[in-house]
Amino acid sequence: MEIMEFDGNSYLDFADDIALLLSNQQHAKEKITKLNQYAAQTGLQLNKKKTELLKINSRCNTGIQIDNHQLNEVDKYTNLGATVNEREGVEKDIKNRICKA
Repeated sequence: MEIMEFDGNSYLDFADDIALLLSNQQHAKEKITKLNQYAAQTGLQLNKKKTELLKINSRCNTGIQIDNHQLNEVDKYTNLGATVNEREGVEKDIKNRICKA
């Protein structure tokens, strides 16, 4: 795992997966659109069926689209054994890890 910068924001890079960490819905729309454009410029494309959206403590009910494809919204994200969920972020995962230590 590597923390990198993309267009002024941090993201986590997991081999062939990227987790964008964004503060609001508008930033998410802009950054996903730019990522899709940059990928296309290099001959790559985002897998729209596998691209997922996790909102943490968000009141926004609108979704995000890539090329007129609505992204699937999920209530939790797990990668490399770490879980983030929409209500508690990483708090529950951290508490569970501390209890197991």
